[in-house]
Amino acid sequence: MNLPNKITMSRLILTPAFYFSFYTSKQGAFLPLVISTLIFACLELTDLLDGYLARRNKQITDFGKLMDPFADSISRFTVFFTIYASGLMIPVDWGYFAEKAAGIFILIFFYRDAGNFMVRIIGISHKNVISARFSGKLKAILQAIAIGTCLFLLYLFQFGIISDLEMMKKTVFCIVGTASITTGISGIDYWWANRGLINKLKM
Repeated sequence: MNLPNKITMSRLILTPAFYFSFYTSKQGAFLPLVISTLIFACLELTDLLDGYLARRNKQITDFGKLMDPFADSISRFTVFFTIYASGLMIPVDWGYFAEKAAGIFILIFFYRDAGNFMVRIIGISHKNVISARFSGKLKAILQAIAIGTCLFLLYLFQFGIISDLEMMKKTVFCIVGTASITTGISGIDYWWANRGLINKLKM
């Protein structure tokens, strides 16, 4: 296994650490929140690093083509799921609507990435290189910004700069919702752009 692929695999190892660290914070302990932030930063940096090294050293492999986006999906989905499971994006004031909508947001993250992963497998099986879409790159940027903003809001709450927990939850709900809608649109764009490849399958 070459270095870029090892870096990719490291994201899969780091991802569960974010979940456990975030829950250790109990929305109140400062050090676990810092650790969670550092883990998230490592996830994003390794995402940039493995692709850069693979291109620079001409070490692009079929394994990397599959595992890099898979590791990205697993890491970001885990972070969004952790935020959802912690209740930080479910305002009590919004009741039933917020609870159900937040769940739908998380499902969109999962379904989009699962569908796109299947298309990539089809592409490799037909020896077709599937290029990244602009919508996919925009989705990744918005997801990273959304997660970073949510963590930043937690710091503001931690230091008492934000005192209204419900308002913070509403803000997180809107941020994650926006990222989710963008993710769904990028998934539709990806499938539509590769519909010819999908149609090659014998139904």
